[in-house]
Amino acid sequence: MSGIRRKSRELALQVLFQSEFAEDANYVEQLRYFQDSFAIADEVSEYATRLLSGIEEHSQGIDDKISSLSPNWTLARMAKVDLSVLRIAVFEIIHVTDVPAKVAINEAIELAKKYGNTESAGFINGILDSVMKEQ
Repeated sequence: MSGIRRKSRELALQVLFQSEFAEDANYVEQLRYFQDSFAIADEVSEYATRLLSGIEEHSQGIDDKISSLSPNWTLARMAKVDLSVLRIAVFEIIHVTDVPAKVAINEAIELAKKYGNTESAGFINGILDSVMKEQ
């Protein structure tokens, strides 16, 4: 299951990142564009849809949480990859009961190492550790 969820998080990251540059930021619709262009397993699409729908539904609360825990960085100033990773992990920590917070954080750090810059993993870890402590 973790391999499927890792791929789902990666897909969600790609959709969120792409949406930062699109006029229509409907995440689930953006996911459909990916599904039309690439072969994506149903299980991967299912969890990615769950993530993206939830992030869209709770976007204000998620962004408020990120902002409150990173006072030196506005959302607009954050690297788009880092912000996308944070949105996925904050949603999972706060709203997904079948994913332990530590798993969400570890997965976010792995995504940051793969897609972010050299400082992304530490930055993300710091914010997510605070989110977990508040829960």
